[in-house]
Amino acid sequence: FKKRPYSVPYGMTFVFGKPREAEKATAEWLRQALQAGSALALRERCGRNGWLKRDDAAAWCNGFQLGYVNALARGGDFVLWKDDAMCAELAGLERFVMIFGGKVSRGAADVESMPVRVGGKATRELLERAEGGKVGVFYDFESVDGWQKEGICYCPCWSLDGVVVAMSMPEPPKAMPTSLDQPGRREGSLGRLLPGFEVTEDGKRIYSAAFVEGYRELPDGVTFDELGFVFLAK
Repeated sequence: FKKRPYSVPYGMTFVFGKPREAEKATAEWLRQALQAGSALALRERCGRNGWLKRDDAAAWCNGFQLGYVNALARGGDFVLWKDDAMCAELAGLERFVMIFGGKVSRGAADVESMPVRVGGKATRELLERAEGGKVGVFYDFESVDGWQKEGICYCPCWSLDGVVVAMSMPEPPKAMPTSLDQPGRREGSLGRLLPGFEVTEDGKRIYSAAFVEGYRELPDGVTFDELGFVFLAK
C-alpha cells in the first residue's frame, strides 16, 4: 500500500477474449491472446480519452502505452537531445510527457548531466566522447551490440516508423527475496513489446492504435520470445 492512485476514481478497462479448452491453452496461445486483449483495451481507452479523434491520434496512443512499462517514469525528467535526429521521429515520447507529466531537456550538456537519456546514434556518440558523465540509463533506438560505458545502464529499444514498439529497461529491485525475477533486458534483444500491440500468429503484421493505419508490416526476421522480447535477424 505504498503506492497511491493517480486519480480517484481511477478508470479500468476489461477485455474478454475467446474461451479455449484447457488442454489447448498453451503458453504461446495465452501470450497471443493477452496481446490481442491489450491492443483492444488500448483502443477503447484512447477512444474514451478522445485521442482517436485527433490528427495525431497515433502519437497520443503511443505516449499512453509508454506509461504502462517500467522504463520512463511518470512525471520524471529525461533528455531528448535536439541534435539527435532519432529524437525528432519519436512523437509518442512528447505525448507521454503531456499525458503523465515530467520535463524534457534538449541540450548537449543535459545528455551528460541528467541520468535518463533517450535517443539514437548521435546521443550515443556524445556519451562516448563525454568525460565521465552522470550515472544513469540510456534508451537507445539505434542500438549496437556490446555498447557499454561505465555507470550507464544500456537499454536497446526498437521503434517502427516513429512508433515506440519495444523497450529494454533496468530490472526493478525485488520487493522480497522470494519475489520472482522481472527481466527488463535480454542479450541480443531490442526490448520487450509494449502493452497495446498485437502480433499476428504468422509474425507478419503488428496491430495497434498507435499506427495511423492500425497496423504495420513487420520486417523479415523479427521474432518474439516467450516473454515478448524482440529480436531482429542479423
